[in-house]
Amino acid sequence: METHSNLLDDTPRGRHDPVSSQAILATWSDYSWQEFVSVNQLAPFDRIVVTTRNHVYEIVVTSPDNGEVLVRGGAFPTFVLATIVGSRGRATIELGAVAVGLRLELEMHTGRWIVTSPIDALAVIPAGAIHRDAVAS
Repeated sequence: METHSNLLDDTPRGRHDPVSSQAILATWSDYSWQEFVSVNQLAPFDRIVVTTRNHVYEIVVTSPDNGEVLVRGGAFPTFVLATIVGSRGRATIELGAVAVGLRLELEMHTGRWIVTSPIDALAVIPAGAIHRDAVAS
């Protein structure tokens, strides 16, 4: 049972998901689908698309060394500043990582903590790939 007073679950807020996967990236299925990614191994402006049981999140890495990101999806229709704390399960904590099957834990710039429902899938989109795709079209 969670006891942190600033903890927010990402249970659906009605039937409308403000950010669909198509709205996030028109070609998101063309990129590298993985089971695990360590944020400190990514580059600035790399993107991570995280699909949980309840929502789709678009995460833009701003500072890989400290896990700082911009995130939208779920309760956030526009990008907000956050830090990826890591992913966790019942007895597993992967600090600074995003992992399929675990819950993503974010600390928002306001001090509020967000814990998602379990991650079903994630994709990493390298910085500049979206621009290259748009030019190629």
